[in-house]
Amino acid sequence: MANNELGDFQTPEALARSVVSLVAGLTSTPTTIVEPTCGEGSFVKAALDAFSSAIVHGLEIQESYVRTLEKRFQFCPRFVLHKENYFDFDWDELISNMAKPVWVIGNPPWVTNTELVKLGSSNLPKKSPQAHLRGYEAQTGKSNFDISESMLRDWFRWCAMCGGTLAVICKTSVARKVLQWWWKQDNRTPTSRIYLIDAHAEFGAIVSAGVLVCSFAEQSTRTCELYASLDAPGPTSTFGLVDGYLVSDESSYRRGRQLLGKAAPQWRSGIKHDVGAVVELSDENGILRNRLGEIVDIERTYVY
Repeated sequence: MANNELGDFQTPEALARSVVSLVAGLTSTPTTIVEPTCGEGSFVKAALDAFSSAIVHGLEIQESYVRTLEKRFQFCPRFVLHKENYFDFDWDELISNMAKPVWVIGNPPWVTNTELVKLGSSNLPKKSPQAHLRGYEAQTGKSNFDISESMLRDWFRWCAMCGGTLAVICKTSVARKVLQWWWKQDNRTPTSRIYLIDAHAEFGAIVSAGVLVCSFAEQSTRTCELYASLDAPGPTSTFGLVDGYLVSDESSYRRGRQLLGKAAPQWRSGIKHDVGAVVELSDENGILRNRLGEIVDIERTYVY
């Protein structure tokens, strides 16, 4: 069952096994695995079963899940449970001392910062100014974000630090945002793939979602391959950051980039507001007049 406050969609065990198996075929066998949002332990179980010598570190804050994890893995010395709040835990210290290769896997909360604030939750990231937002934007909708986006930024940083691999179930919109953010930092660029999943069938959620897999073991380009499913033989397209733009199909963009024009001044999307004074009409005893005071002669058929 989903917990609305914590954006909790527990991963079906079959899906967790499929994700672990998928990543195992793409990169080196892990020595240490981190699951920062354990829940009932689907990813923990899949990882322990798949790799007989790996140490799995898991973190969980909800007491009911902690009890479940303690009972489920009480006889497993390879599982280390951390009963902490994700946003207060010293992850850098833990990750830096881990035996490599390291995997970071999981399914972080599918909930936004604003939704948690409304619910009075304390399960929130530490606030910091977003440099790319102006003051007004930072106070309104653009400062809202998925909690998973904040977590994925951490996961990228950890994996870059140790040359590790991450595999995370998330909304595709979140995956694209985090990739774009990372690519623009001019950081070490991982090989990146998104494998789409049926979020409605798996979680009862009506949203585009997938498994984002990034390996920092090698340097790659600022692109990400998109696969139609976990078992798709090849990518359907590749999106990426080209010429400062996030483009949905990199090859198509490169073929037609010479046709790209430049608007001076830059094109705005608020045209309907700009023309409001002309197209917003008032009826004065059968005479139509716009906000400029001009009488408008137009067929009533076209007046809404």
